Amino acid sequence: MKKLLLSLFAALFLLPSVASAQIDTGYTWDLPNFTQNIEILESGKILVEETIVADFTRDDHHGIFREIPISYRDQYGNPFNLKFKLISVTDENGNDHPIAEKGKNWDNYLIKIGSADISLDTKVTYNIKYEIERAVGYFGNHDELYWNAYTDWEIPVLNSTVNVKIPQGATAKDIRATCYTGYYGSTESNCSANFIDENTITINKAEISYPYDGFTIVVGWPKSLVSAPSAFQKTLWFIQDNWALLIPLFVFLFLFFKWWYTGRDHESAKDTIIPRYKPPEGLTPTEVGTIIDEKVDMRDISSVIIDYAVKGYIKITEIKTKKAIFFDSVDYELTKLKGYSDAPGIKSHEKDVLGEIFKTKDRIKISELKYKFYKKLKTIKADIYKDLVKDKFFVKNPEKIRETYSGIGMFLIGSQLFVGGFILDLFGLTFLIAIIISGLLIIAFSRIMPKK
Repeated sequence: MKKLLLSLFAALFLLPSVASAQIDTGYTWDLPNFTQNIEILESGKILVEETIVADFTRDDHHGIFREIPISYRDQYGNPFNLKFKLISVTDENGNDHPIAEKGKNWDNYLIKIGSADISLDTKVTYNIKYEIERAVGYFGNHDELYWNAYTDWEIPVLNSTVNVKIPQGATAKDIRATCYTGYYGSTESNCSANFIDENTITINKAEISYPYDGFTIVVGWPKSLVSAPSAFQKTLWFIQDNWALLIPLFVFLFLFFKWWYTGRDHESAKDTIIPRYKPPEGLTPTEVGTIIDEKVDMRDISSVIIDYAVKGYIKITEIKTKKAIFFDSVDYELTKLKGYSDAPGIKSHEKDVLGEIFKTKDRIKISELKYKFYKKLKTIKADIYKDLVKDKFFVKNPEKIRETYSGIGMFLIGSQLFVGGFILDLFGLTFLIAIIISGLLIIAFSRIMPKK
């Protein structure tokens, strides 16, 4: 009878206790335990050993995916990548687990643990050991480990613990620790930190981590316990993370070699300079001015008027009008003295200029051309360049070459008004700056790309 009563007692009280040990999260599988042991080495690296228990008793699986956050952004939005080295993935007995895939996957280092040929329906332990460099932050009066134990498990984690061991030399009163829980950006702190000994602190999450809950710990200690990287090493890491800084260099090299082979003036354009007091035979003053600076200016076009006045086809008369007691208004009147269409050696651009001036009458003031003549400028310039390319003073139309390069440069810069925010979010500030600098380089080179 006594034994029967004891059995009933056990059925009424002990069995419910056992049942309560199995937490019903509403998911077919979960992680009953997640433990990280982090040792901060004097070199500045950290050694991490994880013990993850996965419960597949209610839903068999081939294994787990472990994603370890290793890519972050600095205060300016630039990439900051931790240096990750996987050491081993074993079970509780030290036997290797099969690894289906490993490597960087966006901001995480992904380890697919398991085999497609093996299905697991028990509780399985995964021991993952790895080394991280650049995880330690160095500040003016202390050093610090800001560490995401995990951020994106897709199933619940029932118990979470992180143990951090700091190098000898500090006492418990010198060490500061805090932790954060919840979704990304949350300031919740449902966790606690306690010292195991003078140099080891344990941080426990006080609640279940449901899918995509995070667990972040921050531990700080006095300076000089951990070696800081050299300036050269930090610079090298920065360049590796922000490879976009090399884009302007490659753009410059491309433009330089492009200029060297296709834009540099022909050797004949570098002959000994000899002073001449008359334009080269067969060239108009307009063409000479264009060859000198590789572009058609208004003074080059206006030289047609002076040239044909010297030749006797045009008369230029200065007209002064009293505007005030001490000031005169000056204008010029152009009078066509004779037909110029059949003038010896006249070129198409000269006919265009003179034809536009005397389009409606044989006598006209310069002031009257102010808002009319510009309409013909594009045609006049095109004719000048066409003749100079035809006579082999330029390889191609220099204005079109400049417009092509400067157009590409301005497009790169201007497009950042529309896609700059997207680029900033995706690649960081250095990539955005690199594109703008590249655009400025292309615009700068546009001036020297035309080849004589």
